[in-house]
Amino acid sequence: MTGKVVLAFSGQIGSGKSSLAKANSDEFGFPRTSFGGYVRHLGQQSGGDEGDRKSIQDEGERQVNNDPSAFLLATLDYHDVDKANSFVVEGLRHISILNEMRRFFGADLIHIHLEAADQIAFERAVARGDDPKVVERALRHTVEADVAITLREAAD
Repeated sequence: MTGKVVLAFSGQIGSGKSSLAKANSDEFGFPRTSFGGYVRHLGQQSGGDEGDRKSIQDEGERQVNNDPSAFLLATLDYHDVDKANSFVVEGLRHISILNEMRRFFGADLIHIHLEAADQIAFERAVARGDDPKVVERALRHTVEADVAITLREAAD
């Protein structure tokens, strides 16, 4: 370990990733980056609806399948993250991205996986303004299954 810390939060929709990432960022003074923020930006650039969760999930999946390393680096660059210093990452959604992060950051990376019961996750997503039908559909997306199983098993 080099003295820097990279905290990466994974979990399904409504699990509390953003809340805990923000709390840790604020507490430790670390900059925060978001895979979802970058993917929403990409969607907006291509004329898509940045609020459409399925589109966001599909775009993220396309980016990851195309080149996980390039997607990781583009996300960090978009948020102007200094990779030599500590930072917080929210919205880790793919095992291939976790593997790239481990390759880049080694022992400096701490992967924290969050879970919430389906009903609680649904209620949290709706409470922050998401359409209930969109949340139901998003929770059934293939990305959610990957998050729920592989990232949980790979957590530190």
